[in-house]
Amino acid sequence: MNCIDEVLTSFNPISLGEMDTVLLMDRIDTKYIFATTHLTDVLGIIPSTYKILEINKSRNLPYRTIYLDTDDYLFFHQQMRGMLNIHKVRYRIYESTDTSFLEIKYKSNKMRTIKWRTNQTFNGVYVDDEAINYLMEFLPLDVASLKPSMISTFDRVTFARLETKERITIDTNISFSSMDGMKIKTFPFLAILESKHDDYSNRSSFVRALKNLHVRPLGFSKYCIGSATLFNLPRQNDLRPKFRILQKIANDYHT
Repeated sequence: MNCIDEVLTSFNPISLGEMDTVLLMDRIDTKYIFATTHLTDVLGIIPSTYKILEINKSRNLPYRTIYLDTDDYLFFHQQMRGMLNIHKVRYRIYESTDTSFLEIKYKSNKMRTIKWRTNQTFNGVYVDDEAINYLMEFLPLDVASLKPSMISTFDRVTFARLETKERITIDTNISFSSMDGMKIKTFPFLAILESKHDDYSNRSSFVRALKNLHVRPLGFSKYCIGSATLFNLPRQNDLRPKFRILQKIANDYHT
């Protein structure tokens, strides 16, 4: 058992059913990125009042995401322009339970993230009629124009504090690939932490403790970073500050 596994096993487990009481489908979320070499330190400051999701005796769980976008990458460009009231559409596959959801994430002009989802499996080729009918309820565009654009895989540990309705997720082993699998980019050095809670007044003690480790909040989109890494898209220069930070994290990882 390595150091990370030892830290993970020190937390009391929470079941998937209990975790569903803290879904936070309408929330405030904040992201942080850091080198995986600091993962043990970050895990070490999570208070014992948080419980960790455990499924089939596993606590570091595999996920796969298939993002949808238009031929001209509408969602990518909306986010790159810093627009609000924008959407992101994806299939999220929870491989540990063999379940799949079609999800819509909406970032409002009040900086809240609202998510809708329905239990549905991607057929592996195109967006079917059932998915189109569901998406039409939420999206102000020609839903039939959406197609699979990119795959992201990662491992995730999820913590929850039921009393204050908070969740913390930490993603590692992150990779991006084109739908045909011909282009693949991996980020073994990167950890992405996300703090999720129901309002701004709910300031987690863990989030405050992150500052002492010099882990600062940073707006970070897997979809934008993955798309810019894999494809020759306009506005990639806007991501240069993010890629400089990623390079610093990679350097930290290799030293």
